Amino acid sequence: MKKTALSFFLMLLFGIGLPAIAQIDRAPSDIDRSLNRRKDSRELIRAYDRADVAANLFRSIMESPSGTIPVDVINHAEAIAVFPSTTQFRPLIGEEPVGLVSIRDLQTGQWGPPIFIRLEGKGIKDQLRREKGSLILLGMNRRAAEAFLIDDFRPGKYSAENADFISYLVRNGSITEIPIAGSRIVHDRAVNEAVYEERVIRRFLPVSRQISTRVLIFTETLNRYVKGRGV
Repeated sequence: MKKTALSFFLMLLFGIGLPAIAQIDRAPSDIDRSLNRRKDSRELIRAYDRADVAANLFRSIMESPSGTIPVDVINHAEAIAVFPSTTQFRPLIGEEPVGLVSIRDLQTGQWGPPIFIRLEGKGIKDQLRREKGSLILLGMNRRAAEAFLIDDFRPGKYSAENADFISYLVRNGSITEIPIAGSRIVHDRAVNEAVYEERVIRRFLPVSRQISTRVLIFTETLNRYVKGRGV
């Protein structure tokens, strides 16, 4: 008993063991922050990869000698979404096709930073998987463009007569118009949060210095190949 009391007194006197006790108290929050940073870093890498692959795909289509999106169609689009057939991190993301979409600025006609999205719906997933192709989805008016600001919407429910959406299957350098009935588009919350600190993007995003240039490569590619316009 005396030895125990003496040991405790020496610990208090010289601070022996107190740093270790304090470290145990701090450790959980430090670990949590470390895990969050690691998760954010992983999602950011996915965002950079997706933007780069989508930009390269769109560039290859616009420069393809075998077939490209008609100029009058692409220049009148108000939103452009790209779902590449492959990305470096596809096995980690899941079965749903993943992509991103840029929306035109109403005032300048230039393209905004991409919102990260996922495409759901068994029919369209099966077709893309079967064809081993990518998907380019164009919103042809403002209503269609603003639909991408909704988390979980169905392009096929919009009026076909008004041609709100035009979708193309991209395969082996050629494009074919395909239907997208039954598909759903949802926001990729984890990736959006890592890039913009917002899980669901409900507004037009202006270009900002706070946004990584590795994400804006998609925006820059659209501005290069698609004619801008004012109102």
